[in-house]
Amino acid sequence: MICNNCGSNYDDSNNFCPHCGAPNTGNSRQDSYNQGNYNQNYNQNYNQNYNQNGYNYGSPQQNWNNTYGGGYGPNIQKRDILVSVLLTIITCGIYGIFWFINIVDDLNYTSGHTEEPSGVLVFVYSLITCGIYTFYWMYKAGDKVNDMKYRNGMMTDSSNGILYLICCFLGGGIVAYCLIQSELNKVAR
Repeated sequence: MICNNCGSNYDDSNNFCPHCGAPNTGNSRQDSYNQGNYNQNYNQNYNQNYNQNGYNYGSPQQNWNNTYGGGYGPNIQKRDILVSVLLTIITCGIYGIFWFINIVDDLNYTSGHTEEPSGVLVFVYSLITCGIYTFYWMYKAGDKVNDMKYRNGMMTDSSNGILYLICCFLGGGIVAYCLIQSELNKVAR
């Protein structure tokens, strides 16, 4: 199959392009179940052809799983929320800045929004705009959390962005951090 988004060639049974993460619109779940035997035979033939010459490349799906841990996007660090909150309080918010930057980066990678501004840029934009950009980012974070959940086969909720925004308006940005980190921890390897 050729990806409609980036033009890369990939296996028809994948629900998402392994290069850019775009959904496979020409593939239904039933089609992928029907092609299970084809993929198994393809992987066996692929391994047999390369392993007979002393090479051990593995199948394309195995290589993808080895590189990215079987999910979509790179492995992210699972963070203890209570420890993060305590470190933020003890360091008078300095750890909170570091935590926020990591949340932004982790969410960008796991949701497939790698073209979005990095955590450092989001922090700088928030400083320049006196925090207004933070409200915008919190609202957009809801969409990213939904994309991350969808890519990992989890149920989505369309009200996440509003919840994060309300937490920010009420002065509980750290509560929004905790909620987002909780979602990230569910997909962390």
